Amino acid sequence: MNIAFYSPYPTISGVSILFLRLASYLSQTHNIFIMDLNGGYMHSKIPENCKFIPYDSPEMLPPDTILVVQSCALWRIPFIDKFDIKTRVFLWNLHPDNLNPNIGGKKTGLVGMVLKVINLLNHYRKKKLKTQTKLFIENKAIYFMDMENLKNTERLLDINIENNLLLPIINNVSYPNKIKNYKVSKSEVIKCIWVGRIEGFKLQILLYTISQLEAYKEHKIHLTIVGRGRDKKIVDSYLRKCQNLIYSCIDNVSFNELTNLFKDKHLAFGMGTSALDSASIGLPTVCLDYSYSKISKYYQFHFLHENTGYIVGSEINAPKFFSNSCNLYKIFNEIIHDGLTVSEKSFNYCLNNHSYRISDKIPDILSNSSLTIGTLLKYRLSDADFITKLIANVLNKNKVDSSGFILF
Repeated sequence: MNIAFYSPYPTISGVSILFLRLASYLSQTHNIFIMDLNGGYMHSKIPENCKFIPYDSPEMLPPDTILVVQSCALWRIPFIDKFDIKTRVFLWNLHPDNLNPNIGGKKTGLVGMVLKVINLLNHYRKKKLKTQTKLFIENKAIYFMDMENLKNTERLLDINIENNLLLPIINNVSYPNKIKNYKVSKSEVIKCIWVGRIEGFKLQILLYTISQLEAYKEHKIHLTIVGRGRDKKIVDSYLRKCQNLIYSCIDNVSFNELTNLFKDKHLAFGMGTSALDSASIGLPTVCLDYSYSKISKYYQFHFLHENTGYIVGSEINAPKFFSNSCNLYKIFNEIIHDGLTVSEKSFNYCLNNHSYRISDKIPDILSNSSLTIGTLLKYRLSDADFITKLIANVLNKNKVDSSGFILF
């Protein structure tokens, strides 16, 4: 089988890491192609036995290829008409807002107000996305990484989606030996770690986590933050105000270095692939949820293994995420008094739900996808609706942006 993973992006991202891991694993039995920007992150990390295809030269792919793409409006994929018409397309929904018909995401302030007015005109955009998604569902050509993604897409597009269209993300397909989690002594500094990009929807939950660790007085806490992003200066400024929390920051590490960093920690905080990376080696992991605005109430921390529906992060948008007091002390109490049990639960949860056991099912899922580029072009799903075209032209945003996708 010929499989192409398409994710043109200049820097590291969860999608890039996911696609590279799968590419490496599946290349043992299939022909794998990596489609990225020249000099993009995936281009710089191409696994052995995988071939690079520039994202703007899709005609170089064999005609019977299955193209794996993070879900998006098809008109956002540049050069889509250059693919062979027999190329099959498979969409993988890897963020709850992948198919959000609203333009511009969830901005605040003046920009947010302007976007709300613009999105009053999104009827035709929503209608086209709805038609696209229904067609993909009918042809078994779209799956969702977790129940959060599936249910949010149902709500955004007013459609019903079968619950069996779930394909959870994976982390290290060759599973490591789990670390031995030792009991934390009363006098010991509790070593915590956060891994992830420091920007966008991850910023507010990181700031909230720092504030609660700073307020925790039962033990000394050392927090290692691994990551970078456009909001890192905000986090650096926030950390400098801490008086109780001990902290250190690392911009970037390799996967091997990351595993070594995990080994002397007691607790990890993260979402998505970052949460899986720590939990998969038996490190107790708090799965954080995300927010586009400041978290002003008591958010309820919870372990990854307590989640259902393969969820590795939800939007904080309902009362169920909050309580009358911070529950961080309960999290620490569990790892102090029963750390080994939590470690076992973390490891087994990942092994059963996000490991090679999932990866081995992917070729069969892809082979059932029957939607071709030719069909998509026939239905003109690669053309944006006229309102989207008008807005893009007015804002001069109808060109390919730095990520390799058309912005709108």
